[in-house]
Formats: sequence, structure tokens, C-alpha cells
Amino acid sequence: MHDRTPKEILRRALEEIFNLGKLEVADEWIDPGYINHDASPGQIGGPDGVKHVARLYRSAFPDLHLSVERMIAEGDWVTVHVREQGTHRGVFQGIAPTGHHVIWTWIGIYRIAGGRLIERWGRIDTQELYEQLGYRLKKEGE
Repeated sequence: MHDRTPKEILRRALEEIFNLGKLEVADEWIDPGYINHDASPGQIGGPDGVKHVARLYRSAFPDLHLSVERMIAEGDWVTVHVREQGTHRGVFQGIAPTGHHVIWTWIGIYRIAGGRLIERWGRIDTQELYEQLGYRLKKEGE
């Protein structure tokens, strides 16, 4: 695993954990000290935090598919632009299943060392996702 480039490591981790639902491989790809600097409130670190997020999305969108649109790497750092899609068939963030097929994007910046993901910073276009589910986020001042 250590002979792979940071881009290969990130691509494989995203594919196996999120697309294939192989949550057990998170222990292989994610460092025990992994920190998601933009985690959801209450989300824990390490592989278990990543498994939790994968379970959340895969239970709400059973046909979840993630596509890497762009990747840029420099040393141990990889920036990724991802397009995700799936059919809303389970509860997501308190929103009952709508049956809508939705598409959303996100950008993540990862630090990878020793063949594992160590840190993440990122932003999901939640407004894009929620609007497709029929839920409108309030803007500041509303």
C-alpha cells in the first residue's frame, strides 16, 4: 500500500468505502489519528468517523455513486473535486425519503502519509443537495 501515490490512495479509499460500501477497509486506508477539520457536529475522528459518514450516505442513498472529477497533488497533499449522486430512499439529516435522484458536489483537501489519510478539510455543496430534496436552507437574515 505504501508504494501508491497519494492520489491513488485517496481514489482507492473513496471508491472502496463509499462506492463499494466496504466499510472495513477504512481501517486500512484511514489513520487512527485521522482528523476531519470540517466534520459534522459530533462526528468522531479516525476510521470510525469515516465509516459513520459512509453509513449515513449509503443508507440514505443506497445507489450512491461518487465520481472523482479532478485531483491535484503536491507532495503529501491531494485536492479532489467530487461529484456524488444517488436516489433518496432513506432518511437523510432528518429528511424523509423523497425518491428523488440527486446530484451534489464537494471539494476536499487531504494530507496523506504512510499510505493513509491523515487529515481532511472540505466543503459539500449542501444547498445544492438540500434543494433537490425539496428542503430550502435559510439564508442569513431570513
